[in-house]
Amino acid sequence: MTYELEEIRKIRKKLGMTQTELANRAGVSQSLIAKIESGRIDPTYTKTKKIFAALSELEKKEEVKAEQLMASRIISVASGTPIKGVRINNT
Repeated sequence: MTYELEEIRKIRKKLGMTQTELANRAGVSQSLIAKIESGRIDPTYTKTKKIFAALSELEKKEEVKAEQLMASRIISVASGTPIKGVRINNT
């Protein structure tokens, strides 16, 4: 995913993180995060890459995967079948 510097604060807050937590994950200082978010500094490419990598990793962890939602057992019956006529094997 591609990010803009101006999005760092919004994404960090969406993930429920503090500046310190993001800084620790990215291997940069909290003051650097604060300066970037306030627009007081234009960070180096290397620092920016570290921050964006940390954000991307955290966003991937937040994504809901199909396996978390899917039912493990699915049955199907004809639409006219009465409910009491449906037998489910617990195997």
